[in-house]
Amino acid sequence: MKSLTMCIQKIASKGRLLVFAAAVVVSIAPIVASGGAVHADFVASLCASGGQACLNAWNGGPAVKVYQPSQSPNSGFEWITAADSRYVNVLYTNNLGNPLCVGDLNNDPGDAHAGLVNCGAGALGWGANFEKWPCVDSRGISGVSFRSAHWSNGSNGAWLGPNGTTNGSWFFNNKPSQYCFT
Repeated sequence: MKSLTMCIQKIASKGRLLVFAAAVVVSIAPIVASGGAVHADFVASLCASGGQACLNAWNGGPAVKVYQPSQSPNSGFEWITAADSRYVNVLYTNNLGNPLCVGDLNNDPGDAHAGLVNCGAGALGWGANFEKWPCVDSRGISGVSFRSAHWSNGSNGAWLGPNGTTNGSWFFNNKPSQYCFT
């Protein structure tokens, strides 16, 4: 609840709360209507590496890269329960029409770069299913880690994580180490 309050205060301080809330409601409505369950603790962005590397769909995607939290976020992400309830999808909340989630860039099953793929009813893109694992980040904040169902083979990590913390660094779906998103 604390992160929700901080998120709302941050967005409200920039005068974008109502626009942002409306965009979120409109963009997740097709998923909710199709039976997907939305996680109850809304966050404006998901950040890893102790809050230093946030998911960002540069120019609306398809690439998913790092933005640093000292800058204004322009991409919202939230996890939702997937159609197969063993998994979650990481929903891009800025898209008002066609629901998009983090998966394999350009829907290419051979490319582990994170990119936006379809996650609407009946047409889930490559790499969009993740196992959700609880974690605590380096600041002691509880969060979740996302392990790729597509890239893991039982012995390797296959975690969603950044290649660095500088703006524009890639996120990958097959990182060997666990990254905690808060």
